[in-house]
Amino acid sequence: MKPIALTLLLSVIFVFSGVGSAKESELSLAMKNLAFEYKTALKAQSIDSFRQSLDKVKNQVTVIKGIGFKNHREESRKGMEKVALVLQDAEAAIAQGNLIKAQKSLKSLDTLRKRYHKLHEPSFWQLLFG
Repeated sequence: MKPIALTLLLSVIFVFSGVGSAKESELSLAMKNLAFEYKTALKAQSIDSFRQSLDKVKNQVTVIKGIGFKNHREESRKGMEKVALVLQDAEAAIAQGNLIKAQKSLKSLDTLRKRYHKLHEPSFWQLLFG
């Protein structure tokens, strides 16, 4: 009976450990897609191509909000709200036909990215001792 209980326990641990990492990999993929579309929007030569990339950025933000964050949830949520405000500013600039202003507005996401990514980066001691 002991081997069956041990097998069951290990199976449960394996399943639940996979759930967290699946969520993290889904979040990582959404962040990478967001970064790609962000860079594409900054390189856009026309309002239409900028708008297409901006729509994809907004989509990824929605996906990321749906996935959520493992650590620093409240502060990360506030960061995503700030991202949404920047996207609204970029949309307003595009509505006025001002591509340069829209790209400049979108560029401010880089500052937010640096600030909020620091929350989720492990320290040297966390890496060393887990």
